[in-house]
Amino acid sequence: IDNKELRERVAKLKQGPREFFRVDIGEGVQLDGWMIKPPDFDPNKRYPVLFYVYGEPAGQTVLDQWGGFNLMWHMMLAQQGYIVMSVDNRGTPAPRGRAWRKIVYRKIGIISSQDQADAVRAIDKWPFVDRTRIAIWGWSGGGSSTLNAMFRYPDLYRTGMSVAPVPDVRLYDTIYQER
Repeated sequence: IDNKELRERVAKLKQGPREFFRVDIGEGVQLDGWMIKPPDFDPNKRYPVLFYVYGEPAGQTVLDQWGGFNLMWHMMLAQQGYIVMSVDNRGTPAPRGRAWRKIVYRKIGIISSQDQADAVRAIDKWPFVDRTRIAIWGWSGGGSSTLNAMFRYPDLYRTGMSVAPVPDVRLYDTIYQER
């Protein structure tokens, strides 16, 4: 299936620039990310930023693939003047080696929220980012990551949307947490 009809419909939408980037969070760690900028992006203006996070070891968000429903929602937010970003923290299944994957062992939610916060601090230096308007959202593991980020780093995030989180891992599938 070539999805020609869908591609044509999406191509008609007012889209902002989409790009991949790497952000240096210190100690030799660089995180992969993507961002969608508003269609009328002006590098001299400051924009609010919404981070989309998953952050758990079962998946990653920074992939060069169709983003489905989330892509449409993120594009709509960019049309409203937001920059939407996503950063894959350590522990995600990116092809970055064993140490990358295993660093979260017995530290689910700790390392990922630290990496996400360090990414926020790093992009704070970008001239088009409004540091006073940083938000984060995620679903499932991303909902848990959102809660971890909001409670561990309340000085960085002004808003968070936690959808279907696991707020207490003691009440969840423990084998998932140890994979």
